[in-house]
Amino acid sequence: MFLGTVDNPESNIDRLTAIWQSLNWEKWFDDVFSKGAKNDQLRPFHKDSAGNFWKSDDVREWQKLGYDYEILKGRGHGEEHRQEILDDINSLYGRPVQNRLDNLPTGPDGENDDYVITVIYDKFALNGAPYKINLFLDETEASSDEKFRGPESEGFVASIYNFSGSLNSSPCGNCEKQKSEGVKCIAQVPATIPMRSYWSRKGRSPDHKLQPVYLAWNNFGTSVKMDIEVAMHKSSRAYYQYPTRPEPGHPLSYGHIATGRQSALAGTSFR
Repeated sequence: MFLGTVDNPESNIDRLTAIWQSLNWEKWFDDVFSKGAKNDQLRPFHKDSAGNFWKSDDVREWQKLGYDYEILKGRGHGEEHRQEILDDINSLYGRPVQNRLDNLPTGPDGENDDYVITVIYDKFALNGAPYKINLFLDETEASSDEKFRGPESEGFVASIYNFSGSLNSSPCGNCEKQKSEGVKCIAQVPATIPMRSYWSRKGRSPDHKLQPVYLAWNNFGTSVKMDIEVAMHKSSRAYYQYPTRPEPGHPLSYGHIATGRQSALAGTSFR
């Protein structure tokens, strides 16, 4: 079975991981931090009726599980296929993005800086229940949290979804362990398009100090107060300039420019 498109986040993660593995086949739990987890049981996922759990080595060669992805079909893990895969990645994701970004408004001095927002959040902030984090470039003069619903709202950047299940309804030993250890999740979203569009719309330069704003929503559609780390970083060159491999003489380096804050309207919903 060949999978060319994805219909859920887990499939997309698996696809991206498979592509990365094909390009870096020799790398597998190499560093000191991951070696210890290589043989961990991936609870609560059973691989047979005898109660055995999957382990990372069991899924390293995904083709043996009966599926593959279109971009990798018929290609092995050697150098002879590496450039073909890189060319396809650039064709699918590099050029379309470059065309879009090249037509964005620039700063007053022609700046083409690249922006990303990094978010560190607690998967179990609501005891494992799912929630959504909406990110914005600025807090408008809003009288209600309706202004922070999503893409239709001014200054919207992206949404981050915490996919999980409530520990109250579905006991999970591994989840309980992560919660007790204070394990956090990290997400990073591109902010270049909304940032440059914001300059054009507001008539402001890149030097205008923007503070990212976030608002979290539970699965009942109610805004909730939640401590989340949000930071904006900037690079002086476009990330797509070298789409398939780094350029040693022109590294992609991001510097911190702003720390985010929670919307003042968090937890004010009466729905």
